[in-house]
Amino acid sequence: MAIPQRNQRERLLRHVKKKIDVSVGGLRPSAIAGRFHGPRVLINSIPKAGTHLLEGILEDLPLMRNGGKRTLVLTGQNQTAIERSVSGVRRGEFLTAHIGCNPWTSRCLQNSQTRMLFMVRDPRDVVVSRYRYVAEIDHLHPAHAFMKALPGNRDRLKAAITGIAGKMPSMAETLDEFSGWLNHDSALTIRFEDIIGCRGGGDAAIQRRAIEQISEFVGLQVAPSEIDATLSKSLGKTSSTHRSGKIGSSIDEFDDEVEALYQSSVAVFAARYGYR
Repeated sequence: MAIPQRNQRERLLRHVKKKIDVSVGGLRPSAIAGRFHGPRVLINSIPKAGTHLLEGILEDLPLMRNGGKRTLVLTGQNQTAIERSVSGVRRGEFLTAHIGCNPWTSRCLQNSQTRMLFMVRDPRDVVVSRYRYVAEIDHLHPAHAFMKALPGNRDRLKAAITGIAGKMPSMAETLDEFSGWLNHDSALTIRFEDIIGCRGGGDAAIQRRAIEQISEFVGLQVAPSEIDATLSKSLGKTSSTHRSGKIGSSIDEFDDEVEALYQSSVAVFAARYGYR
């Protein structure tokens, strides 16, 4: 269940709680062993594509632990800090990020020993998750007041598609910015639809194959029983910023007007990702 972040205090408390939770998880014998033998991993995603779902899966894989740091976001003023964080990922640790692909970020990843898992999702569902998150959960988001003041959800959906000047990029701009990771040698594209499993309208066999692919890509040797344990644990996980983890959440939200706007501005970029 998503927990609103109405002020800096609530955001800080959420971060502190997460820090405590991941610190406890890092004390598992397997996570301790990962400090010597585990891979270095960066979960990078389009915002609202399901970062927390993949985060929860990695937390349960052998030799892995959550680094517990805030999600890395490139602002233009923090390039040195981003480079330091990516190159400084420790063995058996993963961090999360929302970093678009450009020549600098590509070199940054290639120069590190870190493997990237690039998380994507049907852009229609991202649009729905985006407007709900900004309007209902993150009251500190630059676009919250604007989004909240709109007369209805149709207008909020349209704003999530077209963006809000100076406060939130358009969906087309976001997809374009991140598309370079799709075929990057150091990144593996992970689809939300493949790892959500039965609880979100997906397929258990596809979910298992995706976790096996993730493990192989980052360099983990995972036994079938360990995959079973990861799948079992993922069924009961929730997130404080996660509202609804289902495939096709846009079906009941997109009317003809919103769909026409999507087709005219987003569809060509969505096609790069394999979505219609």
